Amino acid sequence: MHQFNAEFLLLEDDTVYNYPLAAYAARYWPAHVRAVDEQQSEECLHRLLKDILIDGSIQFVNWAHIHEYFEISGQGQAGYTANDLLHFATKNLSSSKWDIGSPLYYAALSGWVTLVKFILESEANPNTNGGYYGNALQAAVHTGNMEIVNILLQKKVNVNQRNQRGETALQEAVIRGHDAVATLLLEAGADVSA
Repeated sequence: MHQFNAEFLLLEDDTVYNYPLAAYAARYWPAHVRAVDEQQSEECLHRLLKDILIDGSIQFVNWAHIHEYFEISGQGQAGYTANDLLHFATKNLSSSKWDIGSPLYYAALSGWVTLVKFILESEANPNTNGGYYGNALQAAVHTGNMEIVNILLQKKVNVNQRNQRGETALQEAVIRGHDAVATLLLEAGADVSA
């Protein structure tokens, strides 16, 4: 899957959207990598970062566009039906309205703890805006991933940062019913009135 993903993500602009299976590969490829044993996962992680998750590369931009389409359309957590894949294949997602996130954002959204740590060790800014949920903290809060939220809070992420819709991580936690995450954010200084 890694090889397929790396190759189709090299395609320029709209060409990638002619391959409906690309959506499945982009969405579930991190889960497949995490499923292999730890040593193989580490090796794959380094190839992944080198081949695909270089911020600004055509592979990263294409992968991010695919993720953003399915998050915005509400298909982010539910999986894909044949109709979703066909609909995706007919969309032009290369317009500037697609606000893509950083590699850290997508690692947090995917729940990939090892990758989040690896990216942060590379001095990535945890407060970088982008992506449907706004930033890495809000992506982790959206999925209710306490471990990633903790990691980001240790890196002094701005707990009151707002996304493009004006929402904070605390608001996202409350909306999603992630009470433990909301408590953690409050303990980290989240402003209830923000």
